[in-house]
Amino acid sequence: MKKTGRPLSFDREAAVENAMLVFWREGYEGTSLTTLISEMGIASQSLYNAFGGKEQLFIEALQRYVTRSDDSTNLTFTKAATAKIAIRQHLEAAATNLVAPGHPSGCMLTLAASYCATAPAQAQATLAKYRVEHETRIKHRLDRGIEEGDLPPETDTAVTASFFMTVLQGMSTQARYGATKKKLLAIARSAMCAWPEGDQS
Repeated sequence: MKKTGRPLSFDREAAVENAMLVFWREGYEGTSLTTLISEMGIASQSLYNAFGGKEQLFIEALQRYVTRSDDSTNLTFTKAATAKIAIRQHLEAAATNLVAPGHPSGCMLTLAASYCATAPAQAQATLAKYRVEHETRIKHRLDRGIEEGDLPPETDTAVTASFFMTVLQGMSTQARYGATKKKLLAIARSAMCAWPEGDQS
């Protein structure tokens, strides 16, 4: 007869949500197992039984954060009439979300990378993967802009995507150090001044 594991004695979804908020606030290196156990409301053995350890829990928390963020980005990029509108709305949404109440300021992905210098290889690789995927998503929307005629055909979409990704990362750092929504929106507007010439939107 096949053996089954003991059922979880806690709400796994809520536990991962709380772990995500801790990692978001403290970073991988700054988060202790004691803090995780306390914030998740579980016993240390339950953490290991359910998640395998701190690194695996961090990766699951990252996945939770990125999935939520990607859903919002994909909706913006799908609905926007032009690439310029899509990127502007993406930056404006970031300016709002990076300082929204109810969660730590800044972007978990950006901040985790800043405070993850000595994290295990798998955690670092996961962070790098998600950063590349976000930048690629921006590039694909710019490529679509060329196809639809609202970006000059000679636009280097890879460089442009890297530029806006850098802006987003900088906005995240600014938010963590106390920047207001007004300041972040001003940064977003300034970044849009670098939009490739030729767009008529």
